Amino acid sequence: QCPIVTVMSCQSWDQIGGQIDLTNDYNIIRWLQENVEGTPTIMEAVSLNITYQWGARISVNTGLPSVIGWSYHQTQQRSVPPLPRLVDQRIANVNAFYTTTDIPTAVELLRYYEVRYVIVSDYERRRYVPVDSEQPNGIAKFDEMVQLGLLKVVYEEGEATIYEVQPEQLQAYFVENMLERGG
Repeated sequence: QCPIVTVMSCQSWDQIGGQIDLTNDYNIIRWLQENVEGTPTIMEAVSLNITYQWGARISVNTGLPSVIGWSYHQTQQRSVPPLPRLVDQRIANVNAFYTTTDIPTAVELLRYYEVRYVIVSDYERRRYVPVDSEQPNGIAKFDEMVQLGLLKVVYEEGEATIYEVQPEQLQAYFVENMLERGG
């Protein structure tokens, strides 16, 4: 077992203006390691525009691919045009996924990147808090997506939740939404 994962089981991390309980991330990592086969793509928070942050912590510690991974590493490894623009687009899309309250937009992003699991833990909750307290929180849409059958809660403890994307329902919702929009 990786030493960082062991440390995570009993630590917190000071990021984004407060403490993030790493126990929740440790439990998510362990659940994924014990219950997921293959290499499905996960959606997790992107670090802020600071080199060393806590984004990509789930994919780094499970080996599962994520939509962007550690953004600074991606920028370093993909510096030849037009690759930086593609990295920036993925970062923007992950940020949009967590901040939008528009379910059709979230569905399109899940489909486009073929995401199987969505991670919501302390880091996502703190990272994607609306700047204006009057604005709705994009994280809240996941409860509605569960009610619509688009996502299924497969792990939940404290502030840690793993949602599994339901591909058939997601596709049906996408098609229905496209027909309604006239697309």
